[in-house]
Amino acid sequence: MILGLFDNVEAAVVQTYGESLLRPGTTILDTVNAHFKLSNRVSAEVHVSWLNPHKERKMTVIGEEATAVFDDTEPWESKLRLFKNKIDWTSGHPEAPDGRMEVVALEKLEPLAIECQHFLKCVGTGKVPKTDLAEGIAVGGVLEAVENQLRMWVSLRQPSALTAGLHLDPKAEVLNEIPCPTLPEKIVKISIIDLQSQMRRIQ
Repeated sequence: MILGLFDNVEAAVVQTYGESLLRPGTTILDTVNAHFKLSNRVSAEVHVSWLNPHKERKMTVIGEEATAVFDDTEPWESKLRLFKNKIDWTSGHPEAPDGRMEVVALEKLEPLAIECQHFLKCVGTGKVPKTDLAEGIAVGGVLEAVENQLRMWVSLRQPSALTAGLHLDPKAEVLNEIPCPTLPEKIVKISIIDLQSQMRRIQ
């Protein structure tokens, strides 16, 4: 869904953290936090936890002119809200005014039913679907990178980059070429997939 909000955008870098509380030592995680940096300088944060007693299905998009909040647990008449809270720099420092809130009307449709209808229509007409093979491969690459990064832990008993007096370039985008024990965190770069070769292999 995050990638679908932008055109011609791909996830570039991801940092993740997850915890298996009920099944220690397994790969079944109960809570996960992920921070993505996209190729258009947009960043996204994702938090999922089925242990949280507050069941939320909410997405917040913060833009230059306003902030949109979609809450799928709300009634249809208030699922999507728009806050006109553009940052004001008049005083020389950023101020977020209490902007007015607007409710955006949504058509009462079942998302899964619409997806199925769109898929069947594409099968019948040969039209390329909105979520085609290329997007599926891109999403799969993101999920694979998240899963791989979740396996990376740093022992506090090992010398860190700070305690060892090592110098790290703050401008470095990817640090995954340095051994994990020397870093306070490990950043994994999401690989760019050759879509054409992947499609030929699948066909």
